Amino acid sequence: CIIGAPGADSLRGAAYIFEKRSGIWQQAARLTAADRAPEDLFGHSADIFGNLAIVGAEWNDDNGLRSGSAYIFQRIGENWVQAQKLLPDDGAAKDKFGNAVTIQGNLAVVGAYWDDTYTGSAYVFKKTGGTWTQVKKLTADDASLGDLFGSSVSLHHNRVIIGAFEENIPGPESGAAYIFRNTGALWPQTHRLKAYDAAEYDGFGAAVDISPLYAVIGASGADAYGLNSGAVYTYAISRIPLHMILLLL
Repeated sequence: CIIGAPGADSLRGAAYIFEKRSGIWQQAARLTAADRAPEDLFGHSADIFGNLAIVGAEWNDDNGLRSGSAYIFQRIGENWVQAQKLLPDDGAAKDKFGNAVTIQGNLAVVGAYWDDTYTGSAYVFKKTGGTWTQVKKLTADDASLGDLFGSSVSLHHNRVIIGAFEENIPGPESGAAYIFRNTGALWPQTHRLKAYDAAEYDGFGAAVDISPLYAVIGASGADAYGLNSGAVYTYAISRIPLHMILLLL
């Protein structure tokens, strides 16, 4: 597992990898960026898959103040080494690229939820010939200012789910989540998910995850058992549409 510590070392940040050995979880590595600088917030987001890890640094300034970046690490033998630093082709100040990250196999997706005046976006990178290259920029088909699309991301095989927890339909900050499918060169949006009982300030899409059978969306502001008690919505993935089962926490 990988755990971020963005406040470490004057907000330069770090991330820690733990491995289970003989039934006990032990620290195996401490990751830092090769070009680390104060207030980069390296470790604000992190994900791991096999011998690959990705770590976001949403306040990195390579493309302007708090434009953000992400780093790919690879395990070689017993050591984790930085393989590449990811930056978007159109990065700009205050995008916060790297606020959310996910990786699997030769694909990685990085959220930039402040992109385009807080509308948000997410970027798909693909590893080809040992190099990670941007292949697609994802945006919602109903994108609007302040949605924060890209605030959460999760990838599984040919699907990615992206949260926009301040999307404003039917009410302010009710939230939404979007599923995109990799069809080769294209990544079309296949679903826009909303809670059946959506209400203002639910924050639906604050956290997301996807597997071959289910999509799971957190709504941190939902009032299921009292003010802001939160809820989790689980969707069963069939062909079309997605059928929803509701789980309340």
